[in-house]
Amino acid sequence: MIETIILDTNVILRFLIEDIPDQHLLAKKIINSIVERKIKAKISVLVIGELVWILGKYYQLRPDDFVSSIINLLLIDGISILEIKNQDVVTLLKIFEQTNLDWTDIYLAFIANARGYKLSSFDKRLVSHALGHKNSGYN
Repeated sequence: MIETIILDTNVILRFLIEDIPDQHLLAKKIINSIVERKIKAKISVLVIGELVWILGKYYQLRPDDFVSSIINLLLIDGISILEIKNQDVVTLLKIFEQTNLDWTDIYLAFIANARGYKLSSFDKRLVSHALGHKNSGYN
């Protein structure tokens, strides 16, 4: 049976940014082990949220500078999201890149729609975008 690991934000960040050489090499080794099907990995949507925040706020990158790298990582066979389908996260990342709405807001709107809930928010921009979902709005 293949071992499954949970990837923390710092491993993915070091893999993408390459700013700490020894940690980048270890992160690359982990990713290569996944590609070679020696191990599998799970990533939480919380990690995705932390990644987009760190890359955007700390490293001051624009979403179009990093979203495709995260998507490419999620497309690796052997990596899956804990809470929802990988393809849903890819879709949400593309919305994040196009609208520059907050990751958490996009995720909440997705969950609200997927489960038939109404989205309650004072963020008019979020509600107006509503990600095309019929169930969003103030309540």
